Amino acid sequence: RYLLGELSKAIKYELNTGDIEISLWDGIGITAHNFKARSRVGPESIAASRVRVTLDAGELIRGRVVPTRIFLFRPQVEFAFEKGWGASKPGQVSDIKAMLLQRLAGFPAVSAEDARVCIKGVPFKFDHLYSNVSQMKGDPQKFQGSLRGRFVYKKEKIPFTMRGTIGQDAKGENEPFADVKIKTGKVPLTWIPSFESLPVKDGHAKVHIKLKGSLDGPVSAEGEIIADDLRFSLVKADKKKGFSLPDLA
Repeated sequence: RYLLGELSKAIKYELNTGDIEISLWDGIGITAHNFKARSRVGPESIAASRVRVTLDAGELIRGRVVPTRIFLFRPQVEFAFEKGWGASKPGQVSDIKAMLLQRLAGFPAVSAEDARVCIKGVPFKFDHLYSNVSQMKGDPQKFQGSLRGRFVYKKEKIPFTMRGTIGQDAKGENEPFADVKIKTGKVPLTWIPSFESLPVKDGHAKVHIKLKGSLDGPVSAEGEIIADDLRFSLVKADKKKGFSLPDLA
């Protein structure tokens, strides 16, 4: 329990668990069952059936508990962004930037298996997530990671994968950035806002793109979007004509 208390201080989460085991497999660490955590600095919470934390042996000898890797099995994660998802004003930090950089900074490496993530106030969630995120060697402000899982909205379950880097310059003077590749299964085109004069009626699209830019600013995109069974209408004054395109790339 002493190690759990010190770990709670190190990662800034209130921790509660069931049985705890000391593990020597792949380094010194602890394995906790029926794990629950709530952030001391934000509204997010985590619950997992099992968590394994590997500790820095050298720091442990000096009396400090420093996690080097955290593995979560079947975690359920809940976030809440009080300021919303929009871009922040000059001099302010949006919730999404604060959450990403502040939380990641406390975890040199994090892996999750079969995770479920939901965000308060939004109608979608993510499930069957498998992720691996770690600090880049020589630059603790940058992280590299991979993620695969499903985006769930209404009755649709869209598989996706994501791989890339996220971070900020060492001095923290520039905007946090992301450089990621995203690949999805078929996304309903009706989810995408359309013009009143060009309403989309049906269709799906697979997305394979690379996004690069600031988390709160301009983002460049390159790649391809392959649509099929696209149906839309062209509306002009009191006239309306329907169109159908079986394939479009």
